[in-house]
Amino acid sequence: MKLNDQQIKKAKPKEKPYKLADGKGLYLYITPTGGKLWRLKYRVDGKEKTLSIGAYPTITLAQAREQTAIAHQQQANGIDPSQAKQQAKAEKKQAALNTFQAVMLQWHTHNLSRWKPNHAARVMRYFENDVLPLIGNKQIDSLRVADIRTVLDNIKERGVNETAEKIRQWIGAVFKYANQI
Repeated sequence: MKLNDQQIKKAKPKEKPYKLADGKGLYLYITPTGGKLWRLKYRVDGKEKTLSIGAYPTITLAQAREQTAIAHQQQANGIDPSQAKQQAKAEKKQAALNTFQAVMLQWHTHNLSRWKPNHAARVMRYFENDVLPLIGNKQIDSLRVADIRTVLDNIKERGVNETAEKIRQWIGAVFKYANQI
C-alpha cells in the first residue's frame, strides 16, 4: 500500500527504528529520535543495497518517488545508483576545490612563509573585500578576462588605482599557481 502525506506526518518514533513501505523498494525509516529518512532498497548482482535519498520533510513524498524512478532507470541502464550518487558527490567536491577562492587560499598559504604577517593580512583583506565577492565561487578555468576586468574596474571606480594594480598582479599570480598545481 502506498504511503500518503497524512500517514507520514502521523508516524511517531518508537523504542526501535521501523519502516513504512511505499512500494518499489522505497520506504520511510523512522528513528527512535523522531528522524524520518527516505531510503530505497534495491539489488545489484543479487546483493541487497540501500540508497539514502534524504530526510522528510526536506525531501517530500513526491520527490522521494521521483528519486526512486531515477534510481530504477539507472539500474535499468546498468548503473548502480549508490555508486552514481557517490561519484556525483565526489565530482561536486572536486569542483568546489577548483573555485577561484579555493585556489587563491592555497596560493596565499603557499606564500605565507615568504611574506611578512602584515603583508599577508593585507593581501587577504584585499581579496576578501574586492575579489572574492565577485569571482570567488566561480570555477577558475571558467573565468574570463572580462570577469577580471570587472573586478579591477570596480576597484578603480573608488579611485585606488595602485590597489587595482596590486590586485591585478596577485590575480595573475593565483592563475600562474593554479597552472602549477
